[in-house]
Amino acid sequence: MQDFDDFRYQVHVEPLAWVSNLRQKLAGGAVTLATGIKYKEWYARALEPGRHYVEDMNALLAQRGDAPADAELTPTLRSALRAWRDDRQLSALLEAADGKEARSRTVVKNAHGDYRWGSDLGPVEMGDLAREFVRSKLRMQDVLLYARDMLQAYAAKQKFVPAPRRKAFCADADTIARAYPWLLKYDGGCAPRD
Repeated sequence: MQDFDDFRYQVHVEPLAWVSNLRQKLAGGAVTLATGIKYKEWYARALEPGRHYVEDMNALLAQRGDAPADAELTPTLRSALRAWRDDRQLSALLEAADGKEARSRTVVKNAHGDYRWGSDLGPVEMGDLAREFVRSKLRMQDVLLYARDMLQAYAAKQKFVPAPRRKAFCADADTIARAYPWLLKYDGGCAPRD
């Protein structure tokens, strides 16, 4: 992650699980390419495709004209193409891949051979907006407020009254200080009460 700032473009790939480095990619000021964010972090719903990241660039791979018509598809490409046909948005791109522009997405070459990605913003502007999003909305106080609100909402859904368990171990400041003596000097410490 320390190299993220060295690149103009970042690709956000989600395998079969949650990937937690999206905010670092956005904070670096590079344009982040993502086909869709399926596993969302708490802030991801506030991100706007075409403003904070590029969602449509990789959809260009679906254009039939990029490979010879008689080319044999590999099993991986065949299954990817099948999955794209099942996705409503990508299916619309496949239908429009015969040279016409997709109705819902603007992902085609212009007269100069450049690709558009559904946004009028240039790479530097988009990278700056993503960096500003991280700086203004992903501060520690925002994380703590989100955690507080999430726990309060979760507690409101509980149908029982929490109560201490019998014979539960109770740890006070003295017990913690004995178990973790380094905490006494760390960041102001948790000095035992006198």
